[in-house]
Amino acid sequence: MIDYNLIEDLASLTNVESNVLTKIISKSDYCFSDYINEAYLQGSNTIGVNIGFGKIIISIENNSIKYKFIPSENLEKAIINTLNNDSNMLEFELSKSAVDKLLNNYKELF
Repeated sequence: MIDYNLIEDLASLTNVESNVLTKIISKSDYCFSDYINEAYLQGSNTIGVNIGFGKIIISIENNSIKYKFIPSENLEKAIINTLNNDSNMLEFELSKSAVDKLLNNYKELF
């Protein structure tokens, strides 16, 4: 298995410091705790949480916790496109951004 760090990569791509992203993400723990508590109070043992790029489903069954991740439609399309077409969306977007910046900076020359 190869491990990646999405927070660090997003920090590089967005110019938002990783410690800021980490603080934001850590607040999600509070939300999940609240969701579980509310579901428990309503008599449900399952919650679904939209996390933007997919949905996490958490079920409590027989004193055990089970997790399931369902990718968003966009994420699923991106994964399938990457596998079927051997394409890299990040490389494409970075190249496109570089070209756009060059054309914008040197538009007087063209």
